[in-house]
Amino acid sequence: MSDERAVSDLRPLWDLAKPCANPHKGWYHHYYDNGAANYQLRSDDDLLLFPGMDHLYIRLSWRHFEPLEGVFDWHWIDELVETWVPRGLRISVRVTSKETNETYATPAWVRDAGAQGNVVPSQDCEMWVPLYDDPVFLAKLAAFHKAFGARYAAQPWLAYVDIGSIGTWGEGHEWPGGQRASIDTIAHIIDLHVACYPGVTLVIPDEIAHFDRPVAEEDQIRALVESRGVCWRDDTPLVGYFVRTHAQTFSVVRPDYFARTYRQRPVILETDHYPIVKRQGNWKGHNGSEVGADILRGALGLMHATYLGYHGHADAWLADNPGLAVELLNQCGYWYAPATLAMPATIRPGETIRLAIAWDNRGVAQAYHRYDLELQLSGPDDLRLRQDGSDNRTWLDGRSTEERYELAIPPSLRAGRYTVSLRLWDPLTARPVELALHDVLRDATGFYRIGSVDCGIIPGSSAP
Repeated sequence: MSDERAVSDLRPLWDLAKPCANPHKGWYHHYYDNGAANYQLRSDDDLLLFPGMDHLYIRLSWRHFEPLEGVFDWHWIDELVETWVPRGLRISVRVTSKETNETYATPAWVRDAGAQGNVVPSQDCEMWVPLYDDPVFLAKLAAFHKAFGARYAAQPWLAYVDIGSIGTWGEGHEWPGGQRASIDTIAHIIDLHVACYPGVTLVIPDEIAHFDRPVAEEDQIRALVESRGVCWRDDTPLVGYFVRTHAQTFSVVRPDYFARTYRQRPVILETDHYPIVKRQGNWKGHNGSEVGADILRGALGLMHATYLGYHGHADAWLADNPGLAVELLNQCGYWYAPATLAMPATIRPGETIRLAIAWDNRGVAQAYHRYDLELQLSGPDDLRLRQDGSDNRTWLDGRSTEERYELAIPPSLRAGRYTVSLRLWDPLTARPVELALHDVLRDATGFYRIGSVDCGIIPGSSAP
C-alpha cells in the first residue's frame, strides 16, 4: 500500500458565486396560501428560472380537501404534481383548521356532526373555530389524515407535511381569537401525524409552543416536539413587529429552538409576505441592500435553515433580488467545496492507494441525507469506485472535515496519465450534488476533475 502522497490545494478551483441547486435544500414557493388565489404564477418560468427552487408549498384549509364527509377533492395537489414533479420540484402541504378569510376552514359538516366551537370575528369574516380538544373534531380530523396519508405518504415527491391543525393559519397561535389546545391534544395531533405519515418529514410552527404560553407549558410543548422528531418552522423573520422587538436576533423569536435540533433535522424559514415587508419599509434597495437582506442573512444563519421562502410572487422577488437569491440558496442547508486532495504522486497496478479529501461545508447546516461519493480515474482505462465509508452527514456547517479513502488499483490498469474526478450522487433523486467548483471542471454526469496521476513507469504530478 502506497503511503507517499502529494497534497493539492483545490481552493483555486472554487466558484463561490455560481448557484448550487441541490437535493433536499433551497427555496420554496407558496403556491396556495391564504386561499387559492394568492401568489399564482404569471408564467411557468417564474419557478423554472428561480435558482434552486426545491418545492411548492401548499397551505389550504381542510374544507378544500374534504368538502363533504368522506368525499375528497385531491385536485389541489394532483394538478401540481402532474405539472411540476416531472420538472424536478417537490410538494409540501399544510392543512389548516382555521383561516381568517374563511368561516368554515374546518368543514361545516364537522360542526354539524357535533363538534363544539366558537364564532370569532376577524377582519375578513366571522370564523367558526373548533375547540381542538373536542372528541368529535379529533375523530373527524384523524379520519381525514388517515385518508390523506394513505394517498400521499409514500410518494417520493412529498418534501414534508406541516402539522397545521392548530391555530390561525395553522401557525399554533389563536390570534385574533380562539381557545388554545391543551398539551394533551397537541401530543395527540402530533402522534396522529406520526402514525398517518410514516417515513415523512413532519414540521410544526414554533409558535405552537411559545405564543401566549406560560414558560412551563412552553418547555413541555418544546420537549414534546423534540421527542417526536418533528422539525421546527419559523415564520417570524421580517415580520414588522419582530423586526422591532427582536432586532438582535434578526427578528427570530426563539433561536434556541433551532440550535437544539438542527443537527438532527432540517429547519424551515418562512418570511412575512414580501409585499407587506416592502410596504412597512423593512425591505429596500436592490438585493435588499439598504434594508432587509442583512436581517434575512442573519435569520438564516441563526436558524440554520435548510429551506427558505420569500412569501410572494416569484418573478417580483427574483427581479428585485437576483444576486441575493443565489447567495442565500448556496448558504441555506449544506454547501460543499473540497479544499485539499492528498494522494500518491504515482500509482502502480495492483496496489491499494490512500487518498484524503478535506471537505468544507460553507452552508449554515449539515445535510440530512447520505450521498454516495464516487471517485473516477479516466485515461487509457476508466475506473470508477464508490467509497462506502464516506458519510457527508458528518461534514458539519462552518467546518472542514477530512475523509480518508482507499482505492484498489486493478492489476490490469494500463500505464499512462489519468484524470482524477469525483462526484456526490443522491440515490433518492437520482441526481448529482453540485459542488462549489468551476463548471468547466464538471462533466455531463456530475464528476468534477480535481487532479491527475500517472500510473506505471511514467513519473507524474497530482496537480490539477
